[in-house]
Amino acid sequence: KYIPKEIMERPKMGFGVPVNVWCKNELLDLFMSHMSDEALAISGLLNVNAVKDIRNKYLEGSLENFERIWFIFIFQQWYNRWM
Repeated sequence: KYIPKEIMERPKMGFGVPVNVWCKNELLDLFMSHMSDEALAISGLLNVNAVKDIRNKYLEGSLENFERIWFIFIFQQWYNRWM
């Protein structure tokens, strides 16, 4: 009754979450606790220099490899929790 028919009958759509902004602001402490040089070296599975390079570029403003950084950040949290 109040919402147009074309909105109600359209296919489901996802929505974006600004994690790239949150990681530099609200989540920065958590982000850096898992993405610090020391934390990156703990598992022995990552190329620390390569990750540091993309991390530093991200912190300087580049979003070119943010998806990679996000996956590594999530991996780091998983590793700390389960390994």
